[in-house]
Amino acid sequence: MWSALTVGLVLSAASQARAQVVPAAPPATPVTPTAPNEVPAEPVPVPSQKLAESNPLAEQQLEQVRQMVSGMPKLIVPDGYFRAGFGVNSKGGDHDAFRAPGAYAKYRLGNETESYTEFGFTFNWINPDHNDGAWFKSALKLAIVLPENSTFDSPPDAFTLREAYSQAGHVIDSHPEMSFWGGQRFYRRKDVHINDFFFHDMSGYGAGFEDLKVGEKSKLAVAYLGGSNQDAPMGGGAFDLGRLTKNTLDLRFYDIPAGPGNLELWLIPTLAVKGNSGENNRSGIGGGVFYFVPMMGGFNEVSAEFGINSAANLSSGLDTGIAKNGWLFRVVDRAMIQATPKLSMMWTGVI
Repeated sequence: MWSALTVGLVLSAASQARAQVVPAAPPATPVTPTAPNEVPAEPVPVPSQKLAESNPLAEQQLEQVRQMVSGMPKLIVPDGYFRAGFGVNSKGGDHDAFRAPGAYAKYRLGNETESYTEFGFTFNWINPDHNDGAWFKSALKLAIVLPENSTFDSPPDAFTLREAYSQAGHVIDSHPEMSFWGGQRFYRRKDVHINDFFFHDMSGYGAGFEDLKVGEKSKLAVAYLGGSNQDAPMGGGAFDLGRLTKNTLDLRFYDIPAGPGNLELWLIPTLAVKGNSGENNRSGIGGGVFYFVPMMGGFNEVSAEFGINSAANLSSGLDTGIAKNGWLFRVVDRAMIQATPKLSMMWTGVI
């Protein structure tokens, strides 16, 4: 009922606008005689834009219709990304991605050896524009990873669920900027885009809140994130305790004013439960400092992170290959400058 009425109003407004732009009959002009077999030339239609320009009222009404349509609540918002290509080497084989020895990621721009697609939808159930008042949304994102073989590639593990979570904001009137979430999501990721290196990625399953304002500008976010490993069951037979799990509490204090930029402090106490004996439980702790400075139309960020034991991989996932007392210390500098409106550059350094 409402959809039909809305369309009817739009069409009606558009019809009225068109009615305003019908030109008056032109003055009579002498008709040039034509030959017996000659067909008189058809009049050249005048573009609607010219007609609208000749009638400011009609143009104003058309603009009102455009604004009405574009201003309608966006209940479902699609998003996505894809890449696909193929490469060969001089010996007749397919091309391998270049990766520096010991590096966690490879460079891009012609160095991708698989086809990858992400497509998702955000469902805005309440207050889609996040205007004054509470809002609620859900998000779903799937990914498809294919080897570059031939058309109609379909490996069994091609589909992956990347995000499936709900989020609500302006729930507390005294903190309208604060939001609550639960499910699986990309959580506050940082990456070096030129080599696709997500050096800070706590994405996974969990729940929490973020953007709680502390002081004038600083913010606080707290989240629980869980992870497990299907290849590491505990016990067996009648004493099967399920899969090995990792529990992480993510605490971060960010947007802290510091000189020309902002500072972020991050802490993750973790616990990987292994068996029902306390002596086999593997706890860990990690954290980091990030300093972000706007620069030349872009930014420069320097960060230092450290993790030990079950926090040594600096992520919410479970890495069973980390030895007891294993650790990781990582320093990353990443930058982007906008040299001209059509030229930007990036660089990075990782230790």
